[in-house]
Amino acid sequence: MTLKPFRPRFLTTPEIVATAVVLSMEAREKGARAVLIGGAAMSFYGSPRMTTDVDFAATAPIRRGTPIAPTKGNVIGKSFVEEGVTVDWLVRKDDFKALFEDAIRNAVDVEGAYRVVKPEHLVVLKLQANRPKDREDGIWLLVQERLVDRSRARQLTHKFLGGQFAAERFDRWCAQADWRKKEEQSFDPEGEE
Repeated sequence: MTLKPFRPRFLTTPEIVATAVVLSMEAREKGARAVLIGGAAMSFYGSPRMTTDVDFAATAPIRRGTPIAPTKGNVIGKSFVEEGVTVDWLVRKDDFKALFEDAIRNAVDVEGAYRVVKPEHLVVLKLQANRPKDREDGIWLLVQERLVDRSRARQLTHKFLGGQFAAERFDRWCAQADWRKKEEQSFDPEGEE
């Protein structure tokens, strides 16, 4: 018997929502709070980017799983599968614990079924993660009309990501978003400007 390599697949919106509802209920039953972050939250806000897993920021673990990443000796996340959907359940115990707690505390309630991180916190989480896809996600959020309160996001960046240097990096993302928005508005697919 030959085993085929595991290939992640993109999740559908119903799969993301069903996972969010079930695990949010389980978290409440176990006295934990959890909110959607990552690609699932991007999808909630209308991003076309697809995701292969569902990420949660949480106040406590709810299941046993595989450690995602150790930070200073503290496990910050567990990965498990829920009905065929890979879930990353992040409980921060490092320098970013306060940011995650604030994001959880201020999340948006979705019909009492689950919660999703606010766009301002999502931008800051993307800035903190700082991978190429996170940069693209953050800039996409900042391009959207009236989605992100930039002043609030900058305050959160300054408070939770290390002061003025982080705030200046946020400002560069805003400048890139403004440039991209201007370019998109001036683009004419017929070749006329």
